[in-house]
Amino acid sequence: MAPGPEARYDIDIRHLIHEEAPPFAFEPIEARIGNVTVGYTSWGAPQPIPDNGTGFTRQFVYPPDFDMYSPEAQAMQVAYGANMLEGALRRRKQQHVDLVIGASASSLDTLGENIADRLRRRGFSVGNAIFYGYYCNGGIGAAMDACRTLPHGTTVAIAAVESLSGNIINPANDRASVLTRQLFGNSGGYFIFTVGQDITHLWGRTVVIPDKKGVIKVPRIYKLPPKEERLAPLPGYEYRPGAEEIHAVSSRGSYSLTPEPQSGFCEMNGQDTLHLFSREGGQIIYDGNEHYYSTFASTYGPLGQPWMHQPSEPVLRAVERDEREHLLLAAGVDMRDIRKLNLSKIPRADRAEILKERKIRIRDPRYPWVMDKVGINNVSGATSLIQLTEMRRRRRIRPGVVTPVYGLAVSSIISEDYIIINPERPT
Repeated sequence: MAPGPEARYDIDIRHLIHEEAPPFAFEPIEARIGNVTVGYTSWGAPQPIPDNGTGFTRQFVYPPDFDMYSPEAQAMQVAYGANMLEGALRRRKQQHVDLVIGASASSLDTLGENIADRLRRRGFSVGNAIFYGYYCNGGIGAAMDACRTLPHGTTVAIAAVESLSGNIINPANDRASVLTRQLFGNSGGYFIFTVGQDITHLWGRTVVIPDKKGVIKVPRIYKLPPKEERLAPLPGYEYRPGAEEIHAVSSRGSYSLTPEPQSGFCEMNGQDTLHLFSREGGQIIYDGNEHYYSTFASTYGPLGQPWMHQPSEPVLRAVERDEREHLLLAAGVDMRDIRKLNLSKIPRADRAEILKERKIRIRDPRYPWVMDKVGINNVSGATSLIQLTEMRRRRRIRPGVVTPVYGLAVSSIISEDYIIINPERPT
């Protein structure tokens, strides 16, 4: 069982900060989209996941007794993040970064600062460093907030570092513990770009919704900044009632909290998680897409395939189904007929025929699921960077096309952004 929150906040890794970590489980897999670099790797032992309905096939994990709250484990988090960024920056032949962002649900909030320090010691010029504690929205949230708020020409390097195994996860054999253990694991992703030059950001918003049911609880290793240090919410943020109690921004970064599990382990209610994301996520994504088509489509054309978090295949399909229901209702189809049609259970090609026969004209949502092919499970904020890498490698995301970006995270943070990753330019 993990130590209590107050003990976790005080972990001192200063004496270990320059120690090296064990090797990655595999060499980083990387893609280039225009001048944007995105990639991922993993650490820990590979372990197959039985067919449990989540859509995941493999995970990388630490042993159950591995202490994620030890100074040694937290120093490894820093080393993995720095090693990912160092390799990517050297391949880009890039020596300077204006801003390093360390994103994690399983690291101290000094992650970004310590990664930047390691990079400086390895000969890189680094400006500022901040932290993003956004759980599953860590990678996307850090990247899109940078696009929304930072000056044109700012160079940004994001390392999403997640180790959701070891003593964070309950080793018991009850159904909920086994499912949680198979759902989460270790991996890291990285994303390097220049604001405004590499990405054109058209519009975006982030909705912060307090998780009053505690659908997912994660042991806290960081806390919200003191009230006297907090800044105004970032542009594009919408707070639902009570959001200020679980979300805050300071000069050191952006923070979000789940309810604290009394067990000391990650806790998840699968059905409540699915319902939360489908109900809230489907509505928010539908509203955002409608805004895009009414405001931007005449200039920039139709949306391409989405860059998005991959919580699990059932959750992804539930959000997709909910957006489809909103589209059908807007097209004048009665909810009783929507339920009778049950289009989510019908193959896409047959679904198109049914819509055509009934003269229903909608944009049928299509959320790509790639994690079964990758062999990595839900690794919180790094998952979306894995998905983007694989979408590019499969030529499903291209420069010059408007890419919708959907973030889904516990707490809850649900975001949507509409971007164009620009074609490659000389560097």
